[in-house]
Amino acid sequence: MSDGKICPKCREQVDKKATKCPHCHSDIRGFFGKHPILALLLVVMFVPVFISVMSEEMDNGSQAPSVTPVVDTGSNAPAAIEANSTNIEVTNQIVKKVAGKHRFFFDIRNKGKEDFTGSVKIKLISMENRDIWDDTFDTSKAIAPGLGTIVYSELSTGPTSVHGSAGINRFTYEVIQSGRVVQTGAGRITDKYEDLSF
Repeated sequence: MSDGKICPKCREQVDKKATKCPHCHSDIRGFFGKHPILALLLVVMFVPVFISVMSEEMDNGSQAPSVTPVVDTGSNAPAAIEANSTNIEVTNQIVKKVAGKHRFFFDIRNKGKEDFTGSVKIKLISMENRDIWDDTFDTSKAIAPGLGTIVYSELSTGPTSVHGSAGINRFTYEVIQSGRVVQTGAGRITDKYEDLSF
Protein backbone atom coordinates (compact mmCIF):
# COMPACT_ATOMS: atom_id res chain seq x y z
CA MET A 1 0.00 0.00 0.00
CA SER A 2 2.23 2.81 -1.23
CA ASP A 3 -0.61 5.40 -1.41
CA GLY A 4 -1.44 5.03 2.27
CA LYS A 5 -0.78 6.99 5.41
CA ILE A 6 0.55 5.95 8.80
CA CYS A 7 -1.80 5.62 11.79
CA PRO A 8 -0.48 7.94 14.54
CA LYS A 9 -1.50 5.43 17.26
CA CYS A 10 -0.35 2.00 16.10
CA ARG A 11 2.05 3.18 13.33
CA GLU A 12 0.50 0.74 10.80
CA GLN A 13 -0.01 1.79 7.20
CA VAL A 14 -3.65 2.41 6.23
CA ASP A 15 -5.52 3.57 3.12
CA LYS A 16 -5.17 7.35 2.60
CA LYS A 17 -8.98 7.75 2.44
CA ALA A 18 -9.60 5.88 5.68
CA THR A 19 -11.08 7.77 8.65
CA LYS A 20 -10.51 4.93 11.16
CA CYS A 21 -7.53 2.66 11.48
CA PRO A 22 -8.53 -0.94 10.59
CA HIS A 23 -5.88 -2.22 13.03
CA CYS A 24 -6.46 -0.23 16.26
CA HIS A 25 -9.80 1.44 15.33
CA SER A 26 -8.58 4.94 16.30
CA ASP A 27 -9.91 8.04 14.54
CA ILE A 28 -7.21 9.11 12.05
CA ARG A 29 -8.92 12.15 10.57
CA GLY A 30 -7.11 15.50 10.79
CA PHE A 31 -8.08 18.20 13.29
CA PHE A 32 -10.57 19.87 10.93
CA GLY A 33 -12.08 16.49 10.01
CA LYS A 34 -12.64 15.71 13.68
CA HIS A 35 -14.01 19.17 14.48
CA PRO A 36 -15.98 20.44 11.43
CA ILE A 37 -18.03 23.00 13.40
CA LEU A 38 -14.91 24.53 14.92
CA ALA A 39 -13.30 24.58 11.48
CA LEU A 40 -16.32 26.43 10.07
CA LEU A 41 -16.27 28.94 12.94
CA LEU A 42 -12.56 29.63 12.36
CA VAL A 43 -13.20 30.25 8.67
CA VAL A 44 -16.17 32.52 9.43
CA MET A 45 -14.08 34.50 11.94
CA PHE A 46 -10.83 34.86 10.01
CA VAL A 47 -11.97 35.38 6.42
CA PRO A 48 -13.61 38.79 7.22
CA VAL A 49 -10.49 39.83 9.17
CA PHE A 50 -8.29 38.88 6.23
CA ILE A 51 -10.55 40.74 3.78
CA SER A 52 -10.59 43.80 6.07
CA VAL A 53 -6.80 43.85 6.35
CA MET A 54 -6.38 43.47 2.60
CA SER A 55 -8.90 46.22 1.80
CA GLU A 56 -7.24 48.51 4.37
CA GLU A 57 -3.89 47.95 2.66
CA MET A 58 -5.49 48.82 -0.68
CA ASP A 59 -7.22 51.88 0.82
CA ASN A 60 -3.97 53.12 2.35
CA GLY A 61 -2.35 52.90 -1.05
CA SER A 62 -5.16 54.90 -2.66
CA GLN A 63 -5.28 57.54 0.08
CA ALA A 64 -1.77 58.82 -0.29
CA PRO A 65 -2.30 62.56 -0.32
CA SER A 66 -0.89 64.72 -3.04
CA VAL A 67 1.47 67.39 -1.73
CA THR A 68 2.68 70.60 -3.33
CA PRO A 69 5.21 72.90 -1.69
CA VAL A 70 4.44 76.58 -2.22
CA VAL A 71 6.87 79.49 -2.22
CA ASP A 72 5.73 83.10 -1.94
CA THR A 73 7.69 85.22 -4.43
CA GLY A 74 6.41 88.48 -2.94
CA SER A 75 5.20 89.69 -6.34
CA ASN A 76 2.14 89.25 -8.53
CA ALA A 77 4.05 86.85 -10.76
CA PRO A 78 3.08 83.17 -10.48
CA ALA A 79 4.91 81.50 -7.63
CA ALA A 80 7.52 78.96 -8.60
CA ILE A 81 7.18 75.63 -6.85
CA GLU A 82 10.36 74.48 -5.20
CA ALA A 83 11.25 72.15 -2.40
CA ASN A 84 11.41 73.53 1.12
CA SER A 85 12.09 71.97 4.50
CA THR A 86 8.39 71.71 5.44
CA ASN A 87 6.87 68.34 4.66
CA ILE A 88 3.54 67.81 6.39
CA GLU A 89 1.26 64.92 5.45
CA VAL A 90 -2.44 64.95 6.36
CA THR A 91 -4.53 61.77 6.20
CA ASN A 92 -8.10 61.04 7.24
CA GLN A 93 -8.05 58.17 9.75
CA ILE A 94 -11.72 57.52 10.57
CA VAL A 95 -15.14 59.19 10.73
CA LYS A 96 -17.15 58.72 13.94
CA LYS A 97 -20.77 59.71 14.55
CA VAL A 98 -21.08 61.02 18.12
CA ALA A 99 -24.31 62.52 19.51
CA GLY A 100 -25.71 63.14 16.01
CA LYS A 101 -22.56 64.88 14.69
CA HIS A 102 -19.83 63.46 12.44
CA ARG A 103 -16.23 63.75 13.59
CA PHE A 104 -13.65 63.55 10.81
CA PHE A 105 -10.34 62.53 12.43
CA PHE A 106 -7.10 63.58 10.72
CA ASP A 107 -3.47 62.67 11.34
CA ILE A 108 -1.17 65.66 10.80
CA ARG A 109 2.30 64.12 10.46
CA ASN A 110 5.68 65.82 10.16
CA LYS A 111 7.57 64.02 7.37
CA GLY A 112 10.25 66.73 7.28
CA LYS A 113 13.65 66.94 8.95
CA GLU A 114 12.91 69.88 11.26
CA ASP A 115 10.35 70.56 14.01
CA PHE A 116 7.08 71.94 12.63
CA THR A 117 5.33 74.90 14.19
CA GLY A 118 2.47 76.56 12.40
CA SER A 119 -1.08 75.82 11.31
CA VAL A 120 -2.86 73.39 9.02
CA LYS A 121 -6.13 74.45 7.37
CA ILE A 122 -8.26 71.47 6.30
CA LYS A 123 -11.19 71.96 3.92
CA LEU A 124 -13.85 69.21 3.58
CA ILE A 125 -15.41 68.83 0.13
CA SER A 126 -18.55 66.96 -0.97
CA MET A 127 -18.88 64.57 -3.88
CA GLU A 128 -20.84 67.40 -5.56
CA ASN A 129 -17.62 69.46 -5.37
CA ARG A 130 -19.01 71.88 -2.75
CA ASP A 131 -16.87 73.21 0.08
CA ILE A 132 -18.70 71.97 3.18
CA TRP A 133 -16.42 72.95 6.06
CA ASP A 134 -12.98 74.21 6.91
CA ASP A 135 -11.01 74.22 10.13
CA THR A 136 -7.60 75.60 11.03
CA PHE A 137 -5.54 73.66 13.53
CA ASP A 138 -2.67 75.45 15.29
CA THR A 139 0.20 73.49 16.79
CA SER A 140 0.25 74.05 20.54
CA LYS A 141 3.86 72.83 20.57
CA ALA A 142 6.32 71.84 17.86
CA ILE A 143 5.77 68.52 16.07
CA ALA A 144 9.11 66.69 15.88
CA PRO A 145 10.17 64.93 12.65
CA GLY A 146 8.42 61.57 12.24
CA LEU A 147 5.72 62.43 14.78
CA GLY A 148 2.20 63.72 14.37
CA THR A 149 -0.96 64.82 16.08
CA ILE A 150 -4.60 63.77 15.72
CA VAL A 151 -7.27 66.45 15.24
CA TYR A 152 -10.92 66.34 14.25
CA SER A 153 -13.61 68.49 12.69
CA GLU A 154 -17.18 68.01 13.90
CA LEU A 155 -20.16 68.76 11.67
CA SER A 156 -23.63 67.56 10.72
CA THR A 157 -22.73 66.35 7.22
CA GLY A 158 -21.24 62.87 7.09
CA PRO A 159 -19.26 60.93 4.52
CA THR A 160 -20.78 59.70 1.23
CA SER A 161 -21.57 56.34 2.87
CA VAL A 162 -24.09 58.23 5.05
CA HIS A 163 -25.19 61.23 2.94
CA GLY A 164 -24.67 59.99 -0.64
CA SER A 165 -23.51 62.55 -3.19
CA ALA A 166 -24.08 65.38 -0.67
CA GLY A 167 -21.63 63.66 1.69
CA ILE A 168 -17.97 64.46 2.12
CA ASN A 169 -15.57 62.35 0.06
CA ARG A 170 -12.30 64.33 -0.03
CA PHE A 171 -10.33 67.13 1.57
CA THR A 172 -7.65 69.67 0.78
CA TYR A 173 -5.19 71.23 3.17
CA GLU A 174 -2.82 74.16 3.46
CA VAL A 175 0.23 74.26 5.71
CA ILE A 176 0.78 77.77 7.08
CA GLN A 177 3.97 79.10 8.70
CA SER A 178 4.61 82.70 9.66
CA GLY A 179 1.31 83.75 8.11
CA ARG A 180 1.94 82.30 4.65
CA VAL A 181 1.02 79.06 2.89
CA VAL A 182 4.15 76.92 2.44
CA GLN A 183 2.55 73.66 1.29
CA THR A 184 -0.77 72.37 -0.07
CA GLY A 185 -2.17 68.89 -0.46
CA ALA A 186 -5.30 66.78 -0.87
CA GLY A 187 -6.63 63.37 0.10
CA ARG A 188 -9.69 61.13 0.24
CA ILE A 189 -12.04 60.51 3.14
CA THR A 190 -11.60 56.98 4.47
CA ASP A 191 -14.33 54.33 4.39
CA LYS A 192 -13.72 53.64 8.09
CA TYR A 193 -16.87 54.71 9.93
CA GLU A 194 -18.17 54.15 13.46
CA ASP A 195 -21.60 55.12 14.77
CA LEU A 196 -21.21 55.78 18.50
CA SER A 197 -24.45 57.71 18.91
CA PHE A 198 -26.52 54.96 20.53
